[in-house]
Amino acid sequence: MTTYKRVSRDANHVSIVRELEAAFISVTDTAMVGAGFPDIVVGAFGVTLLVELKSSRKINHRKKGEARNAKQIEFAKTWKGAPVLCVTTTSEILTALAQCARRLHPAT
Repeated sequence: MTTYKRVSRDANHVSIVRELEAAFISVTDTAMVGAGFPDIVVGAFGVTLLVELKSSRKINHRKKGEARNAKQIEFAKTWKGAPVLCVTTTSEILTALAQCARRLHPAT
């Protein structure tokens, strides 16, 4: 199991990481990187995603993207890879992985 350093994390961070690991998804916790880098990197089915986790409490009535701080927004704007996901649930991550995998490995 992953050990966590003392870093500010959203309330759902640990539970999402554990749920992904239980689903045999590769997960690296990158919350301690800072400088706007996303909270976790996930991988499955030949797909790698950068994921910013947000607690639904922080979002309230705002859009998910608006819950990010200035460094997170700047990182996402300048990142040249796949778009950074901003999610509140494990199912959003699993859906994104499945969609990307279908594009990468279309049925023949």
